[in-house]
Amino acid sequence: MMKIRINGETKAIEQMNVAELVKKLGYSYDKVALEYNMVVLPKNLWTETAIKDGDIFEIVSFVGGG
Repeated sequence: MMKIRINGETKAIEQMNVAELVKKLGYSYDKVALEYNMVVLPKNLWTETAIKDGDIFEIVSFVGGG
């Protein structure tokens, strides 16, 4: 297990890539933006970006309404 920070909270996770993390957290892939270690990570890099111990994520989901 490794520890990462997601939106300010420390979480323990198993080895996975960014796309797997987004899915595991229940976010809709097409309605989320992600900052990975203080850099916006394009969606086309999510599957090839392996998460490492100590990584920091800020995840923002888009919600429609009016």
